[in-house]
Amino acid sequence: MWKQILDSLRETLNLLRDTQKNTDDIEEVRQEIEEVRTEVRQLASVVERLAQEIRHIAHVEKHEREKASLQLENTLLRFEMRLPPPSNPNQ
Repeated sequence: MWKQILDSLRETLNLLRDTQKNTDDIEEVRQEIEEVRTEVRQLASVVERLAQEIRHIAHVEKHEREKASLQLENTLLRFEMRLPPPSNPNQ
């Protein structure tokens, strides 16, 4: 009978130890999950800033292309103004 009581007590202590270890492990995993969440939020913030920067660069590049196109058009118009008037084909 004492052996059964001791076995039951030993099993109870083992279960208590295992339960405490599981509780500790769960808390550790929760902390790791929170750290990962924090890192994901930081990464999302960096990605959003990069996306904004890319949109800004695209906007600036568009304006630069328009500016270059207008400068080329102006150059061509100035060159055309220097050309002699076209000869009249009817004459």
